[in-house]
Amino acid sequence: MNHRLTPLVLLVGVVSIAFAAIFFKLAAPTHPLVAAGVRLVIASILLSPFTFRGLRNGNLSPKILKAAAIAGVLYALHFGLWVSSLSYTTVAASVTLVTATPLFLASIAVVTGTDKPTPRLGFALILATAGVVVIGGTDLGTSRLALFGDALALAGAFAIALYMLLVRSLGDIDIWSFAGVATGVGGGLLLSTAVATGTFAMP
Repeated sequence: MNHRLTPLVLLVGVVSIAFAAIFFKLAAPTHPLVAAGVRLVIASILLSPFTFRGLRNGNLSPKILKAAAIAGVLYALHFGLWVSSLSYTTVAASVTLVTATPLFLASIAVVTGTDKPTPRLGFALILATAGVVVIGGTDLGTSRLALFGDALALAGAFAIALYMLLVRSLGDIDIWSFAGVATGVGGGLLLSTAVATGTFAMP
């Protein structure tokens, strides 16, 4: 990627994340599993040219396909938990907590010793943890349902942290074709779960 495009790509990413929760809220009364599943299926369709190219070029080996399937499960957990959290807590709390993925990644790195934290990182971890505690404490005073929503959002953040660790362990891969498979698996899991639980009736 052209490094001059990096700021633009980051801006688009931040705006997309910022508005995603609002769009999911507007999708009500669509069940969270259905909304999250459709979102992943759309992503899978958009990425399908890269997926087919990866299969044709041999970039999606059996090992990578297996990892992509596991990543799809983590995608399903991430989006299913996060979108469900919006039914219980505020958009602000949900988005703040579901983007706490760096907190989990840094904590795992510290515990496993894979990365040595700098003093600045240590301060950031303390600050981020304090923020999570403040949000949780505030919602606990509001309602236990809001606290439950916070827990769902945090669990979603942890799921995507595991996804990132999985991708990192694979080294240099065709991330576009990998993501195409992962989103397809994740979307399929969410929609099939919605059908199995009766929250999405097939015509």
